[in-house]
Amino acid sequence: PKKQQNANYRRGKWTLEEEEYSDRLIQEFQNGLLPLNGGTTLRTFLSNMLNCDPMRISKKFSGQKSIGKQAFKRREDALKALKPEEIEKSKKELAYLEKRFKDRIASMEERDNAEKNFISSPTIKAILPKQNMNYEKSLYNDVSHIENGNDAISNELAHGKISPEPG
Repeated sequence: PKKQQNANYRRGKWTLEEEEYSDRLIQEFQNGLLPLNGGTTLRTFLSNMLNCDPMRISKKFSGQKSIGKQAFKRREDALKALKPEEIEKSKKELAYLEKRFKDRIASMEERDNAEKNFISSPTIKAILPKQNMNYEKSLYNDVSHIENGNDAISNELAHGKISPEPG
């Protein structure tokens, strides 16, 4: 049986923010500076941090960009050599990149949800009363009626501005 994919996993094209965040995560991973257990693979770490299937990581980082089977090895010597302000600066930079990535994903999800709630012109024609041609024409000339999906139409139905049935 085929492994079932997590419905919330990221898929598709990589965003600039995702690439910048993953590049920095790879750098920190390879420098041994992350609070991870030894032996954690880079592929697994990235897939968890980016909320995507590990295969998406393998596909992205193949060929010359291959990350292979790198396993995490904490470098205590490198950590001890860092000044507290350097550690703090690194944490802030990672937090900034993570926030940019998550904000971008959230805005993409909002856009996708808005597109799912959008009512097409043929659907609008089907639900509008046939005798109310003036309203139908103004609806197509004024896009603001449909910019929020069917919310504007539901609102107007509720306030008696249009009738759901002829008559």
